[in-house]
Amino acid sequence: MGPRSSPEWSQAAQLTNRIQASLPPGLAARAIAQISHVRLLSGFAALLLMAIITGAIGLLLHLRLRAQFRGENLSEVAAHARVAQVQAPQLGWNLPGFSPAVAAVFEKEVRYIARSGPMLLTLIMPIFMLVIFRLGPLSAMKSSSSFSRTPDMAFPGAAAYAILVLTNLVFNSFGGDSTGIQFFYAAPVNFRQIVLGKNLVHAGILAVNTGFAWIAVSYLYGPPQLAVCLATLAGLLFATPLNFTAGNLLSIYAPRKRDFSSFGRQNVSQTTVLASLGVQIVTVGIGVAIFVVARFYHNLWIAMVCFLALSAISIPIYLVVLRRMDRIALTRRETLVAELCRA
Repeated sequence: MGPRSSPEWSQAAQLTNRIQASLPPGLAARAIAQISHVRLLSGFAALLLMAIITGAIGLLLHLRLRAQFRGENLSEVAAHARVAQVQAPQLGWNLPGFSPAVAAVFEKEVRYIARSGPMLLTLIMPIFMLVIFRLGPLSAMKSSSSFSRTPDMAFPGAAAYAILVLTNLVFNSFGGDSTGIQFFYAAPVNFRQIVLGKNLVHAGILAVNTGFAWIAVSYLYGPPQLAVCLATLAGLLFATPLNFTAGNLLSIYAPRKRDFSSFGRQNVSQTTVLASLGVQIVTVGIGVAIFVVARFYHNLWIAMVCFLALSAISIPIYLVVLRRMDRIALTRRETLVAELCRA
């Protein structure tokens, strides 16, 4: 006798048959069988029971789908109660004497530059150049080391180099904004406030580099004379507005998308390169000529007076161009957005 002929197996089969007969498949089969044998009452009873079970299952599915549609997942367990953490609102920076829009742009630019290692390395290059001129191979060649023969020109030279390293940043000030330039046009602020915020960052970087250059020159060549310091600061007061004026115009008329995270040749366009080169040649040429004349007369105060007179021209020019930034940016908006939003 096989295992399926045993009494235990027969009882299990009978129990299974009774259970499946009470489930929807068994009820459907029972209804068909009863109606086919003209047992209508029994057949309709099985059909009604199957309909009740189907309706109950459909109701449960309806409740689940409705809860899920409202954002609740019934499969998840109850989450632990969390204590609400109250965080103090993080306010933006505040620049005394300037509008919140200018302060916001200033903060954004500082944060962008602070995250860029290559940019930070570029900005501190004037200090390394002084060290190289003083301690490098040229220091042993007295005839070829101009700073060794004229140490009083080390500070003006370092200040001039501090302006030069800002060329890519000043003459392409919107390059790092990329697609964010669209927010500038959509924001309820004047474009001259945006440009002013960027220029303040550039001026701050120049001031910091100049301060570090003075410390390095004092340590490597000795403290510069007061006349040299004042003449250098007056020269910066002339050259900086001139560079900012040209840089603001070229940033709108010849923009170029750039990446702060890497060195690259994509920093500025060819038009900007040529224009910035011309501006730097004129600025440095005027500065060198004034210092040569002042040293010829052995009076560096002449250089300070000349630079102050030139700054009385460059500063008004900068202010006039700054006031017209709104109209210029509005006229060039399509070119500016198309170039900076390019993939």
